[in-house]
Amino acid sequence: MATIAKTFSELPIEWQNELRQSKPAYVSERINSIREVLVYNETGTRYFHAWREYKGSRYGDYGNPSHWRIRYGAVQFTWNRNPLGEIEYEWCRGREYGSVKGVTIPPHVDSKKDVMRVLNQLIEVGIFNN
Repeated sequence: MATIAKTFSELPIEWQNELRQSKPAYVSERINSIREVLVYNETGTRYFHAWREYKGSRYGDYGNPSHWRIRYGAVQFTWNRNPLGEIEYEWCRGREYGSVKGVTIPPHVDSKKDVMRVLNQLIEVGIFNN
């Protein structure tokens, strides 16, 4: 049975190379829609993800109040087993942080304007670029 790598340097060389090649595609995704915001920093080590969450109804905007969930954290690799039982590694949005460089990241806010305010604070302290 294969051992599972805990750090990037413990990965087999072929997986390190494959992850290095796939990272630019993974962190290039950018979303800024009416229901979701997703950005990665320039180096691809941090992410900011916010999405509108509806309270009480799975049908969306029909009169139910909602809030925005915010997640800020590190881009990490994770492992899974394919159907043949082999271990595979891939990038994921990993460990989350509640604050960075004096900016507190709330777990949820009431409006997209508040989401953009938090993101702008992260830009001001140099975590993300415009």
